[in-house]
Amino acid sequence: MLRFFLSKDGVAAARLPFWPLIAPLLAFAGVISFRQTTSLDIWWHLKTGEWIWQQHRIPRIDPFSFTAAGKPWIAHEWLFGLVAFLIHRTSGLAGLIGAKALIVAAAVALAPWAARSRGATAGMTLLVLTASYAIARLRLAERSELISLLLAIAFLLVHEKSKDRRPLLLLLPALQLLWVNIHGGTALLGWFLAGGFLLDHARKLGRRGSSWLRILLRKELSWNVRTFVGVVAVSFVNPNTIQTLGYGLLRSESPLNNEEFQSLSRSFGRGLELAMAVFVVYAALMALLFVLRPRGVRIYEWLPLPSLVIVSVLFFRFRILFAFLLAPSLAWHLSQGKLLSRIRWWLPALVSLALLFQIANFERNSFTYRFGAGAHTGIFPVGAVEFVKRSGLSARRNPRPLSWGPPASTRGPQVVKRTCRQIMGWAILQNVFSFSKQTLSRRDIAEH
Repeated sequence: MLRFFLSKDGVAAARLPFWPLIAPLLAFAGVISFRQTTSLDIWWHLKTGEWIWQQHRIPRIDPFSFTAAGKPWIAHEWLFGLVAFLIHRTSGLAGLIGAKALIVAAAVALAPWAARSRGATAGMTLLVLTASYAIARLRLAERSELISLLLAIAFLLVHEKSKDRRPLLLLLPALQLLWVNIHGGTALLGWFLAGGFLLDHARKLGRRGSSWLRILLRKELSWNVRTFVGVVAVSFVNPNTIQTLGYGLLRSESPLNNEEFQSLSRSFGRGLELAMAVFVVYAALMALLFVLRPRGVRIYEWLPLPSLVIVSVLFFRFRILFAFLLAPSLAWHLSQGKLLSRIRWWLPALVSLALLFQIANFERNSFTYRFGAGAHTGIFPVGAVEFVKRSGLSARRNPRPLSWGPPASTRGPQVVKRTCRQIMGWAILQNVFSFSKQTLSRRDIAEH
């Protein structure tokens, strides 16, 4: 029976063509991201970009609001606003949404590329990447943090590729220069990564018996030293210098009740969601593998793991960085296990397919989802609420599909029972049969 699920050794899994197995996920992520915008921030980003384009300078004080007019303003995302405005000016909302979809597909492509460069198998990479997408999908909107994610994954890929070509490390300061001007509030993560690369290479050289002084003077380490110094130096090349880097740390709360800075525990209290469930399993598995296989963990993985976990738990919005940055590492560790490396490719592919079906079902049942850029109907017209009730559709903007009954703290075994049903695919089968009904209902919404 085990032969049906396990191969004799891990050679068959390693020889499996990598990109043909990953390509469907890339297509899914890109296509499903070409949808109406759900970002509430994109509009003031567009206005900021327009102001910069017209005034030929970057705002230092608030030029828009009434209550805070004239007060200092740290425009740490000024470059994102300018680029977004230029795209919107030339190609409208469709151009913005299309650019977002391309960036999502690029981020989903760079992560498995980095995992493959390290030696992860195709099956485990697909499974981990699908879980990462499930965790972060609600944050993959027209926001500057999406580009921060792309740049952070690019850091990992450049590091993996620089093992054979060391000069490639000099690309990191250029990426950091873009990062600090597109989303300066998260640019400190570039310091963590570049510093981790430096320490990891120094540790590797130290295993040969050399002293730390000799290690620092070795030519092999000079590329990492110059890269780290360059990353730190260019971080101050922005309109607000050091204030930009600390902006994300200074913001501890939001003046609006938009759930942007809610903790994981507070979000969990409102009901169990797919992203939360996968996040908990993902983090626990990552920590377990790090403890069981400490020799295989690199310093640049030890540095971001605790910090990203803590930040993601305190402010669940930052889970997007946690999920994708650690995906290549988790895929590699799973590929190195004696038993896990023997799992046949179709088993993780089947689990990934079931998860993607569930995600697609969640998107279809959310009334904010509209494929394409033509129907921007984030606010329902008059009388639509009654229509939603009559049609049996979800009235939530982003429904919590795993929320059953009372809050999670009072459900106990019921959660386990219902979760098992979800995993077994009952929800998928039910929604396949109701697909035609949902399609007709959405046509009626468009007519209203």
